[in-house]
Amino acid sequence: MRDAVKNMLVHLGTLLYRLRPSSRVPEVFFLFPFFHVGGAERVHAEIIKEAAPRSPLVFITHRSQGDALRETFAENARIVELSRWTGNPVSAAVVVGYLAAVINSSTRPLVFSSNTPLFYTLLPYLKEDAFVVDLIHAFGGGIESISLPLAARLDRRIVIDYHTFEDLNRQYADCNMPDDLLKRIDVVENGVAVPVVKPERVATEPLRVLYVGRGTEEKRVHLVGRIARLCHELGVPADFTLVGALMHAVDLADHPYCRFTGELQDPEAVAAVYRASDILLLTSEREGFPMVVMEAMANGVVPATTDVGGISHHLRDGENGFLLGDCRDEDDLVRRFAAIVERLHQDRPLLHRLSDAAYAHAAANFSGKGFESYYGKLFATLPAVAGEPMRPLLSVVVCTYNREALLRHCLQSLAGQTLDKERYEVLVIDNNSTDGTRTVASSFAPRIPNLRLVLEPRQGVSHARNRGWREAQGELVAYIDDDAQACPEWCERIVAAFTTMSPRPVAVGGEIRPWYEATPPSWFCDDFELRSWGKGAGFLKPPRAKHGFSGANMAFAKSALEELGGFSPRYGCATGESTGPGEETDFAQRLYSKHPLFWYDPAIFVRHWTPARFTTVSFILRRSYNSGRSLAVMQGRRICSASYLMAFSAALFLMAATPFALLRPSRPLKTEMVRRAEDLAGRVGYLLGRAPKTKN
Repeated sequence: MRDAVKNMLVHLGTLLYRLRPSSRVPEVFFLFPFFHVGGAERVHAEIIKEAAPRSPLVFITHRSQGDALRETFAENARIVELSRWTGNPVSAAVVVGYLAAVINSSTRPLVFSSNTPLFYTLLPYLKEDAFVVDLIHAFGGGIESISLPLAARLDRRIVIDYHTFEDLNRQYADCNMPDDLLKRIDVVENGVAVPVVKPERVATEPLRVLYVGRGTEEKRVHLVGRIARLCHELGVPADFTLVGALMHAVDLADHPYCRFTGELQDPEAVAAVYRASDILLLTSEREGFPMVVMEAMANGVVPATTDVGGISHHLRDGENGFLLGDCRDEDDLVRRFAAIVERLHQDRPLLHRLSDAAYAHAAANFSGKGFESYYGKLFATLPAVAGEPMRPLLSVVVCTYNREALLRHCLQSLAGQTLDKERYEVLVIDNNSTDGTRTVASSFAPRIPNLRLVLEPRQGVSHARNRGWREAQGELVAYIDDDAQACPEWCERIVAAFTTMSPRPVAVGGEIRPWYEATPPSWFCDDFELRSWGKGAGFLKPPRAKHGFSGANMAFAKSALEELGGFSPRYGCATGESTGPGEETDFAQRLYSKHPLFWYDPAIFVRHWTPARFTTVSFILRRSYNSGRSLAVMQGRRICSASYLMAFSAALFLMAATPFALLRPSRPLKTEMVRRAEDLAGRVGYLLGRAPKTKN
């Protein structure tokens, strides 16, 4: 259709709306293609749910194959079906004009779309201050090509996995798109309901193999029928169940080897199918990250899938499922899938290990909290989202030196925070690293929009931490070590503690849990590495408050850091005049003496890397000794002070009491011995650190 004719028809649609304008124009508009059963449609239903307080209007642009999710959509929005007009180019152009007039009559509209080409036809006709968002479920479906000429008009793009983000990144680079456009792309992973405990499975002789989904061409469901037939021919006892309207998608000759349930609309019925299955097959040639894989893993079902889309981001071949690469040869693919079924039939312990690992990964990653937080805030803070970028409230500082591998894990945890990414920034303070630290940090820029890499040439963690708060834009500054991983709610809970507690804290901290490199020896207990200030949340009281929080997990009001000048370079792991660890303790003591408001919450936790050498007796004693010396240096070398005499007396008592305590230990004997030796080493270090230096 020529542009002049098209524009005339669009104008006609605009006039039709003006003849009878609506008295109920919302702020949020959705354009989705369908409301039939499908993973994408279920995601759309959840997004609409998050926007429900805004009373959104949803336009359905294509004819659905069923109405399974229509009622779910309608529970949270008004639904308008457009399929009777969008199939014809003439009436479709009129519809575009009508929709543009409706949306433009809203004061400050947010327009959200996914998987529908009509949206990109509509875009040029929307007013400039309309905030426009699109969601891409998978790269390669055509939408990414249709939308490319209009990418600059999109205020935000959302993808569901990092693989799709990387595909878009390459596409933008190939087309010489401005680098700034990449900063508009957010990765928001979907979520599913994860049972509190892994569902129990009853072992059966035939393995229970499952396929769930639609029968569209890219799914290649006919391969599932062929796999079922081959397993039968090989004598592998396996029952194949296919959930969905799929009989047409499987060759008639393979029907005897499959059980078809049809579509299951009751969520409990679907959950029951997962609980009664051992393996999920996915034979697709194109995907994003399918909901069915997430649901299967959440129920302890072992996924065996083609390596497409973002699946490999969560699925590790042989660890929590199976990934099959090079999936073009369908005959070979059928044989490889059948071999997996046969292997798991023969090796039930392997099946159980993979099942446990799949559930554990789902429990840690698929809760959907990030999904709910992102979309909830997108629609709840609509005026702010559509206006100028918000200044970060929280600045997260990561000081690092030559630990690129561990830094990657740390930044991965910060990229997955539930706090709106516009509300926090991440400052990577590079303390003269010579490895790939800068490359690793830069690679996370697309996932953490407010990420900055700062070089601090003066060696030492105190210099790096001070550079961090001086560079910070936020009024709150949180520190996490480069070898720690933050829980998903870490940033959100830190902000909540500062903004909701009364009186307002000046420092916030949480628990530090061990993250072991290798299984520790039998005598080693978590208490050697666990840093906890109790099981409940509250303000710290003396004597626990005097040492403050650990540097791996602490946050302060920036004003407090400015008031005291930050961390003393005399302490901290650095070259030159450093006396060893203790810069955070020194700062905490100075801060607590002025502002005794230190809030502790064990739910604000991080997992801290524990190398194998940290689980040796020699390391534990050396660390305790050095900590004692550092504490002594902080307090000064007054040999006759009361604290010195108390420590000296306590050390003598501890040495005298140790043999009697070991007669009835509260822990295993070696554990008790090491714990007491650790305490003694710290006291000895303190005593020697307080003794005056002799002059030669």
